[in-house]
Amino acid sequence: MVETAAHLSDHVLPPLPLRQWVLAVPKRLRYFLHDDAVLQGVVVRILLRAIERCLREHSPGSSAAARLGAVVFIHRFGSALNTHFHFHCCIIDGVFAAGYAVDAAAGVVFHAASGLAAAAVTTVQAQVRQRVLRAFIRHGLLDQRAGNQMGGWAHGGGFALDASVRSAGADRAGRERLLRYCARPPFALEHLHQHDAELDIAQRSGMGPHRPHCTGCRIRSTYHLVRRNFCRALGTLGWSAQPVGNFGSGLDQAWPLRAGERRSADFFEEWKVNIGIDRG
Repeated sequence: MVETAAHLSDHVLPPLPLRQWVLAVPKRLRYFLHDDAVLQGVVVRILLRAIERCLREHSPGSSAAARLGAVVFIHRFGSALNTHFHFHCCIIDGVFAAGYAVDAAAGVVFHAASGLAAAAVTTVQAQVRQRVLRAFIRHGLLDQRAGNQMGGWAHGGGFALDASVRSAGADRAGRERLLRYCARPPFALEHLHQHDAELDIAQRSGMGPHRPHCTGCRIRSTYHLVRRNFCRALGTLGWSAQPVGNFGSGLDQAWPLRAGERRSADFFEEWKVNIGIDRG
């Protein structure tokens, strides 16, 4: 957890504002997602495309070709080791677009997002809900009738999207704290206590006397599935990302861009050499 957060903070994410987007889906869909990596990728792509469009609309000066930068964590369990499949996405709060420096060399421009209110998040949630249900119908996991019924459920229909947590670009400690939260394991070893000769239990601060027994019984049966959270960098942070401009094939290390700042192609080539990236 600590190593993952430090690596992402030091070598992947630039010092720019970072927002956490958390998506939960209905229980009926979690069953299919739990062990299907292809289906997980489908939902992640749907979510990131909807968020990318939202960020473009709220980033003054951005174009339709602007891209987001994201690190996605897939969590399979809740705080009590209950099965709860959901997505944590740490997304740079803005978009990157191709730009040109004064010397006409290609570079990138970061457009910071602003005015991202709750209404915008609600719109993204509605779009994700509609497209995810369509995807499940297309993959034969739901029939059309069930999909239509779930699409008409009230109160979000079991879909929930939260984007209230944000860290400022200069707040390195806050950014790493957020990443540590997203990269955390299902339980910490320091919370394990010996209850008797055959049973280890997980004791968390503030838990009632009956909770440790219930939680501990789940550890051995579920630990092989939850040893670590899936983590992947996507968008302009991905290793195989599409070029933004012509300076390379994506950004996957730390680099000092601020809102509205431009860098030339030569700068990025030198920067990649300095940090040891050789793409061949």
